Amino acid sequence: MQQQEMMEGEEEALEDGLSEKDLALIEKMEEERKSRLHSLAATLSGKRKKAIEHRYLSGIEDEWDECEDAHEGIDNANRNTEKLVKPRTMSGRVTVERQGGSNGSNLYLGITAKYVEGFSARISDIVNPMDDRNFTIDHSPIPEIEGMKKSTDLVQVQSPAGVQTVPAKDYAQQQLDEAKKRAEKAQTRIDDWMEECNIHAEVRKVTDSLSLYGTGVLKGPIPTVKRRRTSSVRDGAMVMEMVEEIIPASKAVNIRNFYPDPACGEDIHNGSFVFESDSWSAKQLRECMDSPEHLGYLHDEIMAVLEEGPGKRNMETHTRKIVEDDERFEVWYFYGDVSAEDVESAGCECKAYTTETIPVVITMVNDRVIKAAVSHLESGEFPYDVWVMRRRADFWAGIGIAKQIMPAQKELNGANRNMLDNASLSGGPQIVLDDEAIVPADGNMKLYPRKVWRKLPGATMDDVRKAFLAVTIDTRQVELMNIIQFSLDMADRLTGFDLIMQGQASAAPETATSSILKTQASGSMLRRIARTFDDFFEPHVKRYYDYLMADPDVPDDEKGDYCVVVHASSSLVERAIHDQTIIQLTQIAANPASGLDFELWTKELMKSQRMNYNAMKISDDKKAQMQQAQQPADPRTDAANIRAQTDMQKAQLVQQSDMAELQFKAQEAEKQRQHDMAMKNVELQLKTMEMKLKRSIEIDKLRTDLANNQLDQSMKEKLFTAEALIKAQEGSGI
Repeated sequence: MQQQEMMEGEEEALEDGLSEKDLALIEKMEEERKSRLHSLAATLSGKRKKAIEHRYLSGIEDEWDECEDAHEGIDNANRNTEKLVKPRTMSGRVTVERQGGSNGSNLYLGITAKYVEGFSARISDIVNPMDDRNFTIDHSPIPEIEGMKKSTDLVQVQSPAGVQTVPAKDYAQQQLDEAKKRAEKAQTRIDDWMEECNIHAEVRKVTDSLSLYGTGVLKGPIPTVKRRRTSSVRDGAMVMEMVEEIIPASKAVNIRNFYPDPACGEDIHNGSFVFESDSWSAKQLRECMDSPEHLGYLHDEIMAVLEEGPGKRNMETHTRKIVEDDERFEVWYFYGDVSAEDVESAGCECKAYTTETIPVVITMVNDRVIKAAVSHLESGEFPYDVWVMRRRADFWAGIGIAKQIMPAQKELNGANRNMLDNASLSGGPQIVLDDEAIVPADGNMKLYPRKVWRKLPGATMDDVRKAFLAVTIDTRQVELMNIIQFSLDMADRLTGFDLIMQGQASAAPETATSSILKTQASGSMLRRIARTFDDFFEPHVKRYYDYLMADPDVPDDEKGDYCVVVHASSSLVERAIHDQTIIQLTQIAANPASGLDFELWTKELMKSQRMNYNAMKISDDKKAQMQQAQQPADPRTDAANIRAQTDMQKAQLVQQSDMAELQFKAQEAEKQRQHDMAMKNVELQLKTMEMKLKRSIEIDKLRTDLANNQLDQSMKEKLFTAEALIKAQEGSGI
């Protein structure tokens, strides 16, 4: 394809009247350009290999792996012990399959994640507030103007009306006001740019990386194409169209993809170059040739990359996981200085630069340079800022929470696993069995209730009784729990990030004084972290200022001599400590002897809790009524009021006495009525009992008479029967 394009180019050149000698010269120059371009790619590949090998040999990547494992709850005891098994049917479920591992417990109590995420959240709230910006832009003081503020002299100034004579102090104040307005406009512009790229979210990513790895990287400002919809009226109709504009943006960089110059030491800006890795699909590469917004890409080099495919990767990345069938292309961005000839070989115009080397940004894929552009920053510095939590000597990466807490995490895992193993062993006795005396009837040596055993020939019953021996393993829970508690305490000591800094209250009761002392002690670490954020973020904002000054689309009334101030440590941390301390001063503020205004303290308290004091305070009218009610009255009015109150009290006493007498009489009458009713009930009961007794006597008499009658009748019947029998025997009566 390239040969065909070259032949077509030669035919066009011949048609334009160029001679074969000229064509040969053009062809030679093109070959020299490509040779220089390939030489540039080889040079950059060598620098990249050097940066990759240095980072690998430093051991920092192994430490990052260890930090990630601790955050995920993985170590050598439980690594590869489980795997997810895919279902074999559409309705099946994913199952977990055990892969072996240690014989004992491999439980991982992950306190690392708690400390890492808690620290990130706490620091993010302080240095990256959602309700306030963490930087200000102010005009730089001009000694001449500052000295004129108190001067009584007159100065001549140029105005649209001509030269005028005005007081020097008025002129100085006018210049200061104008500079202040320009600085405010510039600050608003930069703040809008940062809001457009959602820099709060990117800084949170950097904070997460800082907490886990000890290092966070923020990139920016970088030119980014921003698309937005606009509406306009054309010929009486509303028309919607897509508008593109280039604005600066910031983004967090994964430290795994960041490779600074090995010679940079602790500051990457002391190095000569920086590499950043990325991955693109084939579609993204083709868009670089087709889209008009991707200007400056070398189409022939991109076509060569597409023909080579994504398999040609940088294999010196060691710990980078290379997937053989991955269809993504490995992309590398180079920031550094190269010669003007090398930059021009990539199609970049550099005639405006007189220096031998030029700060550029070069994009490489498959060891090929597909684009080269002059740095958008006039200063030529790298658009990267590195934030470290705890510095390392002569190295750019720092130490994070995960690394600091690692000894306590390992100690906790060891003690907890030993306690679980000990609990398993001490949960039941160890059985010692004499297999020369007895054997199981079912042939299974496993113990279970009501199992049958057979005595072997030659064994006596005494041997059978001694065939079993139960050995109990002692439990060591108390001793191991002490170690576990010690490891948890050491986690606070190793990180310096205790419960107060996490926003949690201690379980033990504390006095107000001890709470304040702890808050002040924890504030020292917060201030240190915030100051490191100042050092990290201030250059970033200054580069936005440089971008603003160089952007031709920014109006001139927003440009000027400004100074950037990042105030996370001076105000945001102090505000956070203030919010913690003011709650602890409740008892002191409520005590009148302290001399504090409780109303003002309440206002500050509600302000610290992000509450609107004015929405809940007492209105002025109601306050005036309350104050009027508390004012002393006229003594004469008081005397009349007292007499009226006395008369009313007397009347109330008489009324109360009468009511009491009536109530007493009513109570006595009720008592008499109750007594009369009780006596009548007694009389009724007595009469009832008398009637029952009389009736009972009569019934008994009737029963006696009836019994006597029955006895007489029975005797008569017996006598009659006897007489009849005698008559029958003797023939006559008695």
